Amino acid sequence: MNENSAWERESPAETDNGFSRIISELSRAKTAAARTLENLPFHCQIISPQEMEQIFSVQNLINEFVTQYQNTVKLLDSNKEKARQYLEQLESQLDSLPLWQYKFSTSIEDGDSLSVNYKEDSIYYVTSQQLSLRIKKVNLKYGLNYEDIRQRRPGVVQSIMEKIFYTDKNKISLCPKVGYQVNEYLTKGFYDVMRLRQLPAQSYHSSLRQYEQAGQVVAVPKPEDLFASHEGHLINKIYWEK
Repeated sequence: MNENSAWERESPAETDNGFSRIISELSRAKTAAARTLENLPFHCQIISPQEMEQIFSVQNLINEFVTQYQNTVKLLDSNKEKARQYLEQLESQLDSLPLWQYKFSTSIEDGDSLSVNYKEDSIYYVTSQQLSLRIKKVNLKYGLNYEDIRQRRPGVVQSIMEKIFYTDKNKISLCPKVGYQVNEYLTKGFYDVMRLRQLPAQSYHSSLRQYEQAGQVVAVPKPEDLFASHEGHLINKIYWEK
């Protein structure tokens, strides 16, 4: 090896100092960004008892279809075509519900692909308060069931998420747009409400904040009580907006 190589000139201590400087710089940048946000106005979701009741009704509807499917296949191996039939019926029922504001899909392809695959693209339903339900069709190979966040068990029906927003590089939108990436957050508090199905007497006030500047959303930081998050693929098709 060349005695003058950069590798031989660097000592372990020098390498550690380099990493320490990078970590320190990132920490300072994060602190500076947090201080900037402190001076900006923010908005939190307020979810009415009526909307929460509608979401619980969605859960009941999904439970019915999942149970019917499971009773049909019983001890047989998961039947993908049978699961697809039940999912198509479920999707038709979800389409008819008045609480949704948007329905769109995301590509299963990585990168910048916006190709549409009706059989495997994920479908999203979104309320006016940015609650979201994702149907992950690519998991139909496991049958029609729920995804278990705690046990990391794959499923078609994902947990209802507390906040969904969309990003394109440094731009943030609260409305789905083709080519934008999906981002979803779920706090422990909201997860417990959905898991226990406790209908609040008053509106549910989310701890998630969206910071705004000049009428534009500039940040939706992850909260301390974050339970789960999801960064999806790019939106490839908007089915409808109400």
